[in-house]
Amino acid sequence: MTQRPASEVSRPKVIFSIEGVGDAIGEFHRFASPRTADAILRVLPIGGRVARYGEEVYFQISVKAP
Repeated sequence: MTQRPASEVSRPKVIFSIEGVGDAIGEFHRFASPRTADAILRVLPIGGRVARYGEEVYFQISVKAP
């Protein structure tokens, strides 16, 4: 069994692919809310519409916080 570095467990990498725009790579910060983060990570990939507010991007997901 290969152990992953702690940073990969608490901050897994994610890629946001936006059609017609491109990809953005980020980190999912699990330590802030681990149960909610795990619920979201289990349903990936997520698709849908996004809304922009300045430089921020928002989207709805079908996950209820535990």
